[in-house]
Amino acid sequence: MRAVLLLLTIAMALAVPAIHSADDKAKEKDDKPRPERHADPKQTSPEARAARKAKDMNGGGRVLSVSPDDKGHRVKVLKKGEVHEIHVPDEEAEQNGQHPAEHQ
Repeated sequence: MRAVLLLLTIAMALAVPAIHSADDKAKEKDDKPRPERHADPKQTSPEARAARKAKDMNGGGRVLSVSPDDKGHRVKVLKKGEVHEIHVPDEEAEQNGQHPAEHQ
């Protein structure tokens, strides 16, 4: 009986520092400042910009796919169980007065 109690005491004594060590690592990870992801639009890919623009045009939703199109990108966005296909023109085409079209 004493041997069992001694083994349990030793096991608990060895486990406590490991638990505290894991907690300390988690706190250190949370304390680090996180850089902003793609704060500069020039650093994002054309596909990422098209996806973000399509979400904004659709009023939210989940981007399912982005594929290049003749003069921009075709973006499929899922919202409320419906898939919306949105054409997002390239920035050059948009500056020339072309407007995006939505298909369903």
